Amino acid sequence: MLSTVEIILLILLIAVIAMLVLIAKTIGNQMRLNRQQMAIKAEQKAAQEALKTQLARQQAMLEQQQSQAEQQSAAASTQNSPDANPVATRQLVLNTLVKMNCTPKVQEGMGITFNYQGGNFVIDAEDGCKFIVVYYPFWYTFRLDDIELLAACQKAVSRANHKYNCTTLYSIYKDENTVALHSKRQLLFIREIPALEQYLPSMLGDFFKSANEVGAEIDKVKELEQA
Repeated sequence: MLSTVEIILLILLIAVIAMLVLIAKTIGNQMRLNRQQMAIKAEQKAAQEALKTQLARQQAMLEQQQSQAEQQSAAASTQNSPDANPVATRQLVLNTLVKMNCTPKVQEGMGITFNYQGGNFVIDAEDGCKFIVVYYPFWYTFRLDDIELLAACQKAVSRANHKYNCTTLYSIYKDENTVALHSKRQLLFIREIPALEQYLPSMLGDFFKSANEVGAEIDKVKELEQA
C-alpha cells in the first residue's frame, strides 16, 4: 500500500499533467484561432483588392464612355459647322478676284482666267484642295534662232528663280521658231486667310518683278544687237 506522502505526490503529479495538457490544449486552440484570423484577414484583404480593381475598371470604363461621348459630340458639331463642308476653292477664288475688281472667266480645260495690272493670268483651282496654282503664261516671246537672246534668257531665268518665289520657265516652239516665257506659283488659298483680296495681289507681285528682271536682261541683248 502507498503511504500518505506517495499518494499526495501522485495526486500532485496527476494535477501537473492535467494542467500541462490543459495548457497545451489552450495553446493549440489559440494557434488555430490565430491561423483562422490570419486567413480571414487575408481573405478580407484579397476582397478589398478585388473591389479596388473592379472600381478602377468601372472608373476607366466611365472615363472612356465620357471621352467617346465628347468625341461624338465634337464630331457632330463639326459636321454641322459650315467649315466642315468641303472647301469650295474655285468659288473662293472667283469671289476674291471680283473683290480685286477683276473679271474672272472659267475656261473649260484651262481654269480661271483674268487680267490683273495688264498681265493675263490663269488659276488652276479644285474644290476640296487648299492650294491653287497661278500661271502667268506667254509674258515674253523672242525668236528661237537668236542664240545670244536664248543664252541671256537662260541666265536671267536661272537668277530669277533663285531670287523670287515664283518659277519662271521657257518653252520652245520649233514650228514657229519662237521661245515663250511663262511663270507659275503654288499658293495656299483658304478662307481662314484674312483679306484674300489683298493677299492674292501681294503674291502676284513676284510675277511682275521676275518678269521685269528677266525681260530687262533680254532687252539689253536686243539693244546691243540693234546698235
